[in-house]
Amino acid sequence: MLSNLILERSSTTVILFGTSVQNKAQLLFQSSSDLNLDLRGLMQKTCTTIDGRGGGKAHKAQGGGPSTDRLEQALAVAEKEIIATMKG
Repeated sequence: MLSNLILERSSTTVILFGTSVQNKAQLLFQSSSDLNLDLRGLMQKTCTTIDGRGGGKAHKAQGGGPSTDRLEQALAVAEKEIIATMKG
């Protein structure tokens, strides 16, 4: 998986992937273990933007929903939350 390859070569990293497949928005969030993030909670919050749901663990979460037209908005929400958390 691409996200695993990225994390093998980089520390202090957050990955936010989003795509639209067969009229469904899909999200994958992953972070390096040196970061104190709750990607499961972030995914659940972000998925409300695409009228979906998601889950996972603290450093890896996935989700999806039917609102493909709001995929970019969902990624922007996640990015904003990550930045706010990192600034602390």
